[in-house]
Amino acid sequence: MKKICLFILFFGNLSAFSNDLVISGILRNEETKVLLKEFTITIRSDEKFYNKLQSDSAGKYATSLQLGHLYFITFSAKGFFKKHVEIDTRNIPLEEQEGGFAITMDASLVTFQRRLKAKIFKAPMAKCKYNSEFQTFLFDYEYTNARMKEIEEALSKTRKKSPSVQKD
Repeated sequence: MKKICLFILFFGNLSAFSNDLVISGILRNEETKVLLKEFTITIRSDEKFYNKLQSDSAGKYATSLQLGHLYFITFSAKGFFKKHVEIDTRNIPLEEQEGGFAITMDASLVTFQRRLKAKIFKAPMAKCKYNSEFQTFLFDYEYTNARMKEIEEALSKTRKKSPSVQKD
């Protein structure tokens, strides 16, 4: 019996020693900052379907991504525009992969508005890739800030056309 328990303990902890990237986080309403408890995450790897998961009952998610691939992650919820994030796990030196990596990736979604063009949300909102100098994954904040400015300008134009759409 002890051998079985030890095997389960060892096997159950293998993921802690894997060479994967674990992403986890929450999703909020961009305008109200309220936690979204029901959302879907669709993951494409190298332009092919990889995984689809639902948030848990607390509005959290977590999944593991194998290193060596380019991922396109889509967050979606009913009544909101989709948000895309690109994560590049390619070109990580083997000696730096041991033990894997983890990223907390909290995000927010913009409420669907008829006057706002959905095409503005098609490009990734954020891009993240491995940085050998810091031996971790880093987001390209210059890119993200430019995307945020582009979306905020579109939202502002929509508010001017439709006074009922206001930012909290």
